[in-house]
Amino acid sequence: CRYAWETIERIATTPEHIFIYVTPITALIVPARALSAAERDAFVEAARSALPAHASSPAANEWAAR
Repeated sequence: CRYAWETIERIATTPEHIFIYVTPITALIVPARALSAAERDAFVEAARSALPAHASSPAANEWAAR
């Protein structure tokens, strides 16, 4: 499956996962263990920088602690 960056709603992270939301309730899930800490940080930074303006606010990109 392929998604254009314009369709990404937000990026959220937890210590265990990276969630790439393609709709408000549907996400592609990347296990954090699949990447080194440096790779994970670089991936999240690159992904967030590629987000469209509507998804670039910090509140839209952070996981709400529960």
